[in-house]
Amino acid sequence: DLVPDFPLRLQPNVFNYRASPVASVVTSRGCPFSCSFCDRSTSGRKGRFHGVDYVVRLCRRLADLGVRHILFYDDLFTVSRRRVLELCERFLAEGFRFTWSCNSHPNLLDPATLRLMRRAGCWQIAYGIESGSQRILDVVKHEVKLPRMLDTLRATRAAGIRVKGLLMMRTASRRPSTSSAPRRSTWCRSPSSRRIPAPPRTPPCASTGRSPRTGSA
Repeated sequence: DLVPDFPLRLQPNVFNYRASPVASVVTSRGCPFSCSFCDRSTSGRKGRFHGVDYVVRLCRRLADLGVRHILFYDDLFTVSRRRVLELCERFLAEGFRFTWSCNSHPNLLDPATLRLMRRAGCWQIAYGIESGSQRILDVVKHEVKLPRMLDTLRATRAAGIRVKGLLMMRTASRRPSTSSAPRRSTWCRSPSSRRIPAPPRTPPCASTGRSPRTGSA
């Protein structure tokens, strides 16, 4: 009663789903990677998952309600390859007709897994690309190397899955010579869509009055 026209005014971004009605679901928490900008105080590093049977029952309930697309908003839906494979096989066995989207990491997926995900209804995968400069990635996302990232993005598109690229602009490590690197190497060649968030502001240090990220007052 406190929110007018709820839930019609709180729909997901139209670029995030293929058809409506659409539902969002979280089936796991946790991410083992070490991106410098990520807050893991809530989700933690260790993956914690709902069981496959539970997820399938939940999806069956949504499908019976007429949902045509599911947004899996897990921190990292593909952190367990075995679980992803089992979920996809179950989706196929259940005959689900909805499409779905999820978040992944450039180091996790291979062509065979991506092809199975596509058969099971996967429409879009969001990857944290962050930058097309390896120097910047070494600071903010050091586990990722550009060749591996590009291989994953190409394999995703080759499997018939839409790629969503998440990028950071104006990072503290950027120099003028690296500002065009994303244009040359990654984000213009592979993603189907892009999301460019503003970098988080860091409070000044009490002792120096300067930002630890930028060094500026």
